[in-house]
Amino acid sequence: MMLRRLSALLLLTLVAACGDSPTGPEKMSINGTWSGSTTGLNVVVTLSESRGSVTGSGNMSGPGGSIATQVSGTRAGASLSLTLSAQGYIPTNFTGTIQSKTTITGSLTGSGFTNLAITLTRQ
Repeated sequence: MMLRRLSALLLLTLVAACGDSPTGPEKMSINGTWSGSTTGLNVVVTLSESRGSVTGSGNMSGPGGSIATQVSGTRAGASLSLTLSAQGYIPTNFTGTIQSKTTITGSLTGSGFTNLAITLTRQ
């Protein structure tokens, strides 16, 4: 009888261990500061997520100067869709994927960018 209970407990433990990982990219927090550089452009954003809604602020800089941005968007699992808005400029869209707790890969489109690849790294 004791062996049967031990076997049942072991089976339940193994089944629970096979579930979705709570540390997979789709469940990791993106709250915090992220930065990345590509082709003469530097991007720094501070993000805050609540229930799939993402907000924040940041800065885009390049040879022509620096621009303060507001960030808004959504997150669904590991997918991230953000709009970076700056007064006097056409909004820039970032579409990306959370790769790990320190890396988001994606691309920028709009305001002169066409699928410009960029990797953001947690600071």
